[in-house]
Amino acid sequence: MNFRVPDDQLLPWPPRESISVPRAAKMLGCAGKTVRNLIEEGAIRAYKIRPDKPTSRYRIQYGSVVAYIKEIRRKSLLDDDESGR
Repeated sequence: MNFRVPDDQLLPWPPRESISVPRAAKMLGCAGKTVRNLIEEGAIRAYKIRPDKPTSRYRIQYGSVVAYIKEIRRKSLLDDDESGR
């Protein structure tokens, strides 16, 4: 007998906490290529649906996009404070 492990048990986070590249791009106000670059740089967390396929799509952890936005805003505020001196 062959048992299949449910997909949600194989994923690094629950499926409801993941978003697509286009959704992340919309949240960030940038292109999908920029999102993929951020993933490759490690700035946001994601996994490939089929890691064995080079053209596989990413699923992105929603919370990591939110954290990235907060970090960018925080840095922007620090830059504004330093330039306002």
